[in-house]
Amino acid sequence: MTYKQNIKEISRELIWEFTIDTLTKNRETTPILNNDYISKLWDYVFNEQLIPNNLTESVDNSYLDNWLSYSEQINQFDKKPNELKVAYLCGPEPENDLTHLLELGIRIENIYAFESDRKTFETANNSLKNKYPNLKIFNGKIDHFVKTSYVKFDIIYLDFTTPLFSRNSKIYQSVITIFENRALSELSCLIVNTTYPDKTEENIEFLTNYFHYQSFYESSVYSGKSDEDDSGSFVEDNFCYGIYEKDEFTPIIEKNFKEAYSAFQTSFIINYTNHILPISNVIKNSHSVKRIFKDNKNLFKELIEKFEVSEDVYIEPSSYSLYHFFRELKDGKSDLSKDWARFITKNDYNKYNLDDTVKYLYILLTAIYGDGYMDILSESLKKSIPEIMNNVPDSKFSRFSVFCDVPMIHLWLELAVNQLGYPYHHNTKNHKRYSYKAKEREMCLDIFTFDQCRSLYDWLPMIEYYGDDLQNLERQMMTRICMDAIGKHSLHILDRQYFGSAMVCINDKDWSKNHYFEKREEITTGNTVSYEKH
Repeated sequence: MTYKQNIKEISRELIWEFTIDTLTKNRETTPILNNDYISKLWDYVFNEQLIPNNLTESVDNSYLDNWLSYSEQINQFDKKPNELKVAYLCGPEPENDLTHLLELGIRIENIYAFESDRKTFETANNSLKNKYPNLKIFNGKIDHFVKTSYVKFDIIYLDFTTPLFSRNSKIYQSVITIFENRALSELSCLIVNTTYPDKTEENIEFLTNYFHYQSFYESSVYSGKSDEDDSGSFVEDNFCYGIYEKDEFTPIIEKNFKEAYSAFQTSFIINYTNHILPISNVIKNSHSVKRIFKDNKNLFKELIEKFEVSEDVYIEPSSYSLYHFFRELKDGKSDLSKDWARFITKNDYNKYNLDDTVKYLYILLTAIYGDGYMDILSESLKKSIPEIMNNVPDSKFSRFSVFCDVPMIHLWLELAVNQLGYPYHHNTKNHKRYSYKAKEREMCLDIFTFDQCRSLYDWLPMIEYYGDDLQNLERQMMTRICMDAIGKHSLHILDRQYFGSAMVCINDKDWSKNHYFEKREEITTGNTVSYEKH
C-alpha cells in the first residue's frame, strides 16, 4: 500500500506550509496576546477618556512598553524554520512528509517520526536509512515517547486512520497524553487528522451525549447546513429550543451526523486544553492546591458530595456540560461508552482522574458565588480577591460601567488557576479545518494553533501578591486587556472561558471582533486549497 496520493500530497503541502509560516514568518501576529491588539486596547482604555479623570491624570505608558518587550522575549518573534522541532506519525513512507519539511527549512535533526506497528516501522526505517540516517524514527506510540522524554515540539502532526473517539485505537488518549506531558511548546501547532466515523447507533449516542448539554454549539450540528457560509454561527443550548430529553435530540444528530463529528473533533480538544488541563495540573500538585484552596484534606470530598446533590447541576445542565457528558458515559451501555468511562475514571498519575477533575472545574466556577465561598479558598486568595475588587474602577468610581463588562470575582480565580495550571489556549482566528476523500475514507482535518499565553501568566506576580499588584491601575488594566483578548477567542465556543472579561465590546471597533471557526473546507484534486497569508 502506498500513501503517495495526489489528494494526500495537497493536504501535506497545505499543512506544513501553513504551520511553519504560522510559527516563523507570521509569528508576530500568531499569539492570542499579539502586540498589535494589546496596544490598540491599551490606547482605547487610557486615551478615550473612559476612566474618570481623577484616576488617569498621568498614565505611565512604560507599563505597556515593558509588557510588549516581555511578549517579544517570550514569543521569540524572530524564530526561523531551522529552529522548529516537529513530530509526525510516519507510516511506511516517512519520506512523504520529510521531503516537504526539509524543503521548507526544517533541520532533519529536529524531526521525529513515529510508527507503532513493528513491520511498518521496519519498512519505514529501511526506506530511509541510507538517504536520511539522521531522521529519528521511533517504533512506538508518540504518547509513550512524550511520557519519558523532555522534548517540546513546535508542531505535532497526528495522522490517524480511525475516528477521534474510536474505542479500538483509543487515539483520544494519545491527544490527551501530549497535553498532560506538555509536549507542545508555548506557541505551537497541533494537526489532528481522523476519519469520519460510521453512522452506528453507539456513535450517534456518543455525539448526542456530548452536544445535548452544551451551552452553545455550532449551528451546523442543528441545521446540517455546513455547505453554506455559516462561519461563526452558533445555537444556544437545546433547552432554549424546547429540546429537554436526549431522545428528542438523537434524530437531529443522526440526520446531521457528519457535521456533529466535525464539531466534536474541534470542540472536545479545546475543552480539554482550556478547561480540564489547567485544573488537572493544579489538583495533582499538592503545593499548587494549597495556593488555591483551603488546606483541608477532606475539602474536595466534601465539595464533591455537595456538588453532586446540588439542584442547580440538574436544573441548569448546560452550565455543567462536561460533567453531564461524563455522567452519561459512565451510565452508558454501549462498548464505546464503557471504554471512555474506564478512561475518564482511571488514575494513572495520582488519586485524581478526569471525572473528578471536571467536578472540581465546576465547583470552582460556581462556588465562588455561593454562600460562604471564601471558605474554600486559601488564605492568600481570601485576602487578595477582595483587595482587587476594591480597586476595580468600573462601577466603584462611576455611575455607569466604564467598560463593556464589569469584572466579577471569578475572573481573578480563573486567572490564578491558569497561571499555575498551564492551559493551552486556542487561537480561533488561526484555526483551519478541512476534509478530503482518501482512498477509502473521508478525512476530518483540524489545524490547531495553541498559545499558553505566558506573556500574561509569567508577567503576573505570584498569586499571593495579586492584591497588592493589581491595585496599580496600569497593571490591572493590562491584566484585564489580556483576559479580554483570550475571551474573544472563546465566546460561544467554550463555556465560561474568561466570561465577562470584555473591555471593548464586540464590533465596537473594526479591530475588536469576536473570533469564530470557519466552516470545514473540502480539499479536492481539482481545487488546491490555499490559506490566507498574514
